[in-house]
Amino acid sequence: MNRRLLLLTGFLLLALVGGLWAAESSPQPLKSGPTVGQATPMLPAIAVNGPYKGRKTCYTRAYKGAPTVYLFVRDATEQAAELVIRLDKLVQQHGKQGLKAVVVLLAGAETKPLVSTWAQQKGIQVPIAYPEKGRTDPALKPWNINPQAATTLVIARGGKVTFNLVNVRREDEAKVAQAVQRVLAKAKSER
Repeated sequence: MNRRLLLLTGFLLLALVGGLWAAESSPQPLKSGPTVGQATPMLPAIAVNGPYKGRKTCYTRAYKGAPTVYLFVRDATEQAAELVIRLDKLVQQHGKQGLKAVVVLLAGAETKPLVSTWAQQKGIQVPIAYPEKGRTDPALKPWNINPQAATTLVIARGGKVTFNLVNVRREDEAKVAQAVQRVLAKAKSER
């Protein structure tokens, strides 16, 4: 009896330790950007294209609470360019419904020549901007952008975040489109 109890206790202890180790080693989802329900922070940035080209603009103020997609991009890569093109198409599709967007290149002014070329060659109309001081710009702090995130997509309406997605992939396109549809429907019902 004692031997069974000792074996059972040992087994339970081993299972508990193994379970704790597994919980500690399982990857946690990467968090980046404000969470759903939080206020949309101000976003002053230098515009690369669009109506504010060459000027420092606060997109949060300029868009006045309209349904807005904010896409923060860590590095100017081909994958990022493809994502920006898909976002541009989404905004063109829903622009008449009031959808706005801005792509924020976190690397800063160093990416301006490359991004200007992207915008021209690929016909990108969605505004692209960069923080004046790049990744270290104090204006980014309220946005809580994780430096490990390749991309952070935030959708906001009426000054509140309604959707957040980190490391956006092609497979996430339907999820983003649904979030846009929901925010536009909500905005329409409140008019």
